[in-house]
Amino acid sequence: MQHRNLTWRVHAASKRLGENHARQRALIDAQNRSQLKTEREVIASRINRMAPGVRQQFLAARLEHLKKQLQ
Repeated sequence: MQHRNLTWRVHAASKRLGENHARQRALIDAQNRSQLKTEREVIASRINRMAPGVRQQFLAARLEHLKKQLQ
């Protein structure tokens, strides 16, 4: 009798594992979005602390770099 309803027990366990996997995936995605937001804020803060002339030159160079990457 040890193997009774084994299929149903395996199916139930599989379902729980799938739910846990989906939950972990959502948590990882949320953490990645949070990390990217923090990194963008740090970069924006550093750019905003630059002197106006240096900031303008940096942003112009960055824009040129991005245009080259797109082509």
